[in-house]
Amino acid sequence: MYFRQYSVSSLREIVAISQYLKGWLFRGQADHKWPLVTSIERISRTMGCEPRKCAENELRMIGEFKKHAPLYFDKRMLPDPKSDSIVEWLSIMQHYGSPTRLLDFTRSLYIALFFAVQESLTDASIWAVNPSRLNERHRDGFSFNGKTYNPSFSGTNDEKLGLVDDVVFPALVAATPKLIVDVNPNYSNERLKSQLSLFLVPLDVNAPFMENLCRSLDFERIPVGMEYESWPRNPSSAFFCNEVALIKFRIDHACHDSMRRELEYMTIDCSKLFPDLTGFCLSMKMYLRP
Repeated sequence: MYFRQYSVSSLREIVAISQYLKGWLFRGQADHKWPLVTSIERISRTMGCEPRKCAENELRMIGEFKKHAPLYFDKRMLPDPKSDSIVEWLSIMQHYGSPTRLLDFTRSLYIALFFAVQESLTDASIWAVNPSRLNERHRDGFSFNGKTYNPSFSGTNDEKLGLVDDVVFPALVAATPKLIVDVNPNYSNERLKSQLSLFLVPLDVNAPFMENLCRSLDFERIPVGMEYESWPRNPSSAFFCNEVALIKFRIDHACHDSMRRELEYMTIDCSKLFPDLTGFCLSMKMYLRP
């Protein structure tokens, strides 16, 4: 399977690219130098916490949130502590600013582009993951903690939620597999719905997200220093569907203003992607542009 890097300098190119990446998952980032990192990984590093303590600290945060959340929510609006997946709790925690192992992706290349260029001060990036290549070698079953799961594209969402539950409460943290699973929480919200969101979840939260991703895609590592190519003139749909697992697009900063305006014409803006007062207020930034 292949990793590719392409440079992009117009929305027209994005439109052309989108025709070949149907069903892929996308994440826009404001700086092309940033790797894919979860908030718990990034904040732990910033605060000087040992990476191997992430799983332990995550359990502590989940416990505190479950205990205190009823002070802020009607209990009927919260997941069932006995039956619902831990992803439901992590989704709410992340929504309100808690660091978690969940990494937001979207099914829309255009929404990813919006998040990449919205407030970027340099060349931005979009990471694109081919979900049909995630954990492909485990499509016939993956055993963990005495149970068998299918973490590949053909596995059910419930299987993947159950696998995340098992690794969050492991008997031996050292035995946790380094893999990524794509999951949808069973309880959505307006923001997740508007952004066509889902989560990529690293099973081993003590290891970097990128290390989990490499194992899932059977990469030894993500190459550093590769040249960015131009998008091919006559791309092969079969090649991108069957052979390419991961793509990084570098979005030229010089075209960000024009892209933002064109996305607004497509009604892709803060007021639509954050369908509440927060989104409306964020959209006021448009009046500060030159």
